[in-house]
Amino acid sequence: NVSVHVVPSGQSVSDTRMILKQYTIPAGDTLTFEWEKLILDNGDFISGVADVANKVSVTVSHVEA
Repeated sequence: NVSVHVVPSGQSVSDTRMILKQYTIPAGDTLTFEWEKLILDNGDFISGVADVANKVSVTVSHVEA
């Protein structure tokens, strides 16, 4: 299971900042978000947690404004 949070600068991970909660990704499968964009300000961050170590890879791309 995987959980993902988008956290504003100076804040901490919490349930109110969760965008994906305990989502099961089958072995060999890929999860993509269909959002057009997610805008982060300076200091904001994305936090991901999986319940199994060394089994999830994450790719994030960005464009400088």
